[in-house]
Amino acid sequence: MFGGADNVITTEIYEHAKFIITISENTSSCCRLAFPALADRILQASCHVDAKLFSLPEPGKKQRLITYMPRKLAKHSELVTFFLRQNLGKHWALLPIENKSEAEVAELLKTSSIFLSFSDLEGLGLPPLEAALTGNKIIGYTGEGGKEYWKEPMFTEIHSGNIIGYTKKILHEISMFDSGTGYVPDPQLIALLADQYSAKREILSLEQIKIKMSAVFS
Repeated sequence: MFGGADNVITTEIYEHAKFIITISENTSSCCRLAFPALADRILQASCHVDAKLFSLPEPGKKQRLITYMPRKLAKHSELVTFFLRQNLGKHWALLPIENKSEAEVAELLKTSSIFLSFSDLEGLGLPPLEAALTGNKIIGYTGEGGKEYWKEPMFTEIHSGNIIGYTKKILHEISMFDSGTGYVPDPQLIALLADQYSAKREILSLEQIKIKMSAVFS
């Protein structure tokens, strides 16, 4: 919401804005709390994930692989993955995703079974969504904005900073996979999630914003 700018400058920018476009209900709530007098200027847009690119893989492609993005809360991911490596069996692997194209990320997510989320106070984190659409079990931080889609059994929330609890939950999920009782992607739930964050819904939200803006600027 602030982008690293000085609070005084940020407040001045918001107060001079004709409209404030947000990306999630969490972001809208933050803006209403920070600038209650500007609540009527807030317009919420939707975003979309390419469900053709981030889609369920063919049967048999999933591996005993855990993926994560180390640039998000690096200290947290370092600790969790360190503890995991002390307890992982040789048949499971950890893979950080970094310096990859969008298509390369999609392919890696299609091979992994568990994705670790280290989202940090984000308006709406996309990596957990992308991982969910490719059939991963998501464990980790919602980043607050992600609470709007964070539902079991696809997503399991860990409170930010609970490193021990985080690690133990992952190990429990691994034991379930190994026993044949682990998370199985539900195509219907994934289709609903894909629809919720589809290009169609994004375009519709932008058309509504355009109508409201046109009424002011016409």
